[in-house]
Amino acid sequence: MPGETVVVEKEVIKEVEVIKEIEVIKEIPAPKTFNEAPLMAQLVSAGKLPPIEDRIPSDPMVIPAASIGAYGGTIRRVYFGPADVWNYGRISSERLVRWSQDASALVPAIAKSWEPSDGGKTWTFKLREGTRWSNGDPFTADDFVFHYEDVILDDELTPVKPNRLKTAGGLGKITKIDDLTVQFSFEDPFWVFPETIAQMDQFNGCCNVPYAPSNYMKQFHLKYNPNAEQDAKDAGHESWQAYYLAMFDLRVNPERPLMKPWIPTAGSKYGSSQVFTAVRNPYFYAVDQEGNQLPYVDRLQYTLVQDNDILQLKAIAGEIDFQGRHVNLSMFPLLKQNEETGGYHMNIWPANTGAEIGIQFNQQWEGPEVKYFNDKNFRIALSHAIDRNEINEISYLGQGTPRQPAPAPSELHYPGDEYAFMWTEYDPDKANELLDAIMPNKDAEGFRLMDNGERMHIILDTTPGEGRDTDTIELIASDWEAVGIKSKVNEITRTLLSERRQAGEHLVYIWGYGLGDPALSPPADWMGGPFPQSLLWYNTNGEQGIEPPDIVKQLTEMRAKTAQLPLAERIELGKEIAKLQLDQLWIVGVTGLSPSNQGVIITSNKLKNVPDVAANAWIYRTPSTGFPEQFYFSN
Repeated sequence: MPGETVVVEKEVIKEVEVIKEIEVIKEIPAPKTFNEAPLMAQLVSAGKLPPIEDRIPSDPMVIPAASIGAYGGTIRRVYFGPADVWNYGRISSERLVRWSQDASALVPAIAKSWEPSDGGKTWTFKLREGTRWSNGDPFTADDFVFHYEDVILDDELTPVKPNRLKTAGGLGKITKIDDLTVQFSFEDPFWVFPETIAQMDQFNGCCNVPYAPSNYMKQFHLKYNPNAEQDAKDAGHESWQAYYLAMFDLRVNPERPLMKPWIPTAGSKYGSSQVFTAVRNPYFYAVDQEGNQLPYVDRLQYTLVQDNDILQLKAIAGEIDFQGRHVNLSMFPLLKQNEETGGYHMNIWPANTGAEIGIQFNQQWEGPEVKYFNDKNFRIALSHAIDRNEINEISYLGQGTPRQPAPAPSELHYPGDEYAFMWTEYDPDKANELLDAIMPNKDAEGFRLMDNGERMHIILDTTPGEGRDTDTIELIASDWEAVGIKSKVNEITRTLLSERRQAGEHLVYIWGYGLGDPALSPPADWMGGPFPQSLLWYNTNGEQGIEPPDIVKQLTEMRAKTAQLPLAERIELGKEIAKLQLDQLWIVGVTGLSPSNQGVIITSNKLKNVPDVAANAWIYRTPSTGFPEQFYFSN
């Protein structure tokens, strides 16, 4: 939490494994009186807003600010387009539960408390009395029941059921106990459900959230609006279901009510606006320790840019106030050199990412290359062909660790160095030896030929950002060509990269990847690149896609089982999963454990309460761990 002291030891004398459950931070009691931003007070005086006491819960979330801040100002950031949804979603998040600054504990957020029963099969969450959506509608258990019964269970609205509401026994159930009490029940024990629901916060689709603004969304649903089909056609949609989903997507409909600290301004569409602006939510449910409604900062402002070079220029020009997303470690020296010019300072939030670059071979590619992708020795050969030390020095300033995408050593399910460093030695001779046995024939230029006489030509689909500079991928391609594998880097937009991966249209998909806690990792994290058609098979209950091979089924079953186990058993099974998956080498790692993924932080010298360090990982939704609601400008 803000204000906590964080000590970083440079030398580790001894590591001791301590097995303990994730703690839950005990909330600070809320003050009896509340204050608000001057702009909100003006709207209250003008009769355009209810008083602060009627806009926040009677027991609001208390976010202890590192220092009591001043209201006002705009945090300027940049973003890369419609697929860059988490650029906004992470800093302005809405979740029942969130993580503490160091990620050692869970923090009650929209939910004030939760408890298990029935051996972990049932979880009961208590909501805060008086919580409201951003349009002033009450936030109650009815919003959960509506979303579950009328959206999640509707196969046309939600053909792929949310994985984070599933156990091995299938989709869980959401029940209203009373207006402020919601119950989640499952066929199997789900001991990591609080950690799991802390990741249910997606805003560009309806499936990865457990609730919806029912009063607002019912107007688009046929069950509640008999004219919904005609309304959809009038709005240019083929069906009321398509219209409903569009109206849930903030990139299409910025007016949908939210629980975020900053909400889109009218007409400001994320992804398509050159400048996207989000302003303070007048009904936000959190205050600081003195009762001042958060956030302190008035608005977020995003400027659409094309690449990291423009981001860097804007930072040096003093036009960025807080940004870690898309700031690669290779940019650090120049940004550090220009701190005084740009009026900012640089911080490093270390990350536990297993591999900033995960090279994911499509095991289900419909072409002659797939024979070789399916050959483990081919993948081992290309792993040995990569000069990871060179890449680490050039792209990561020596701050990374050449490794496979194994869990970090600090994680309890770390399988050991043997697996983290398998086949990572730079050994072109070994690579050539393995390749000579698989595809010995070469063309006049020295490139290897497939059995059909055609040159093997690998296309590496990538998008720049978060430790994946295109120049870095070019180094990998060059290393592969040195052992006779013709390679080309295909830099595309983040949106297109995602679409190609989902459709299985990639030969090789480049994305950051690390074997995190298997109980908290959805199938798309590890299956989407190597087995896109099998992911589709799982998501459609076998109606589409390709039935996965036995080893993928085995891993899927093992992963599903982890959530059912007590912590000690879960750790041991997690180690076995990591060993089994790393041994397959479907995803080849390059370097890991550097701060390059979201951990190179630009902060304006005027922006206060930004921690020097905070937990940095996807599941924590960094920079949410820095509690941006309590950031403020000094003048």
